[in-house]
Amino acid sequence: HQVLRLDEEDTSPIDSTITQDILKALEDKIKSFDALIISDYGKGVVTKELSKKVIKLAKEHKKMVLIDPKGSDYSKYRGATLITPNRKEAEVASGKKIETKDELLTTLQEFKDRLELDYPLITLSEEGIALLDDTLQIIPTVAKEVYDVTGAGDTVISAPAAFLWPPPPNRLASCPTSILPRERKLTFTFSRSSWRKKTAISTPATARG
Repeated sequence: HQVLRLDEEDTSPIDSTITQDILKALEDKIKSFDALIISDYGKGVVTKELSKKVIKLAKEHKKMVLIDPKGSDYSKYRGATLITPNRKEAEVASGKKIETKDELLTTLQEFKDRLELDYPLITLSEEGIALLDDTLQIIPTVAKEVYDVTGAGDTVISAPAAFLWPPPPNRLASCPTSILPRERKLTFTFSRSSWRKKTAISTPATARG
């Protein structure tokens, strides 16, 4: 059993050499990707320079960019397809409290306009997910037992990418995320067939992998 863990880390922004190495590796592989996911942990890798160049490269190749953001400055994510902050992260980034549906809609619309996003999204813990498409959608969670929420955010952002966004968005990310906390596992996978059963939608014909 793990009792204590001590980490020593350097969260200084990566330098230009490392940035170029990452971009070169991405340029060599991007044609084989359906989508890019940027999970920003605020550890110095996802700098404004790298984020903007990755998004630009992805758009040039007509690839989706889905981002799990960090911090208060979301300008480095401008032009992405989708962002997935939780309520607290969205409040920090917007500088506003989100307690009502009107405040939720205002924040999502602000993110969409200011950051030029296709689909702003805010996760609402046990309340589900708020997504702004043509209209505000509150997608409820269906979790019954919660053992561990570790990895739920990763599941939220990987769900749309796995099915090549955008299929009908109703309950897409919420269903696999609601399955995840009920599993007593550090790693959990879900199948397309179980997802379709949960969401009652069909897999897009273009989806692969």
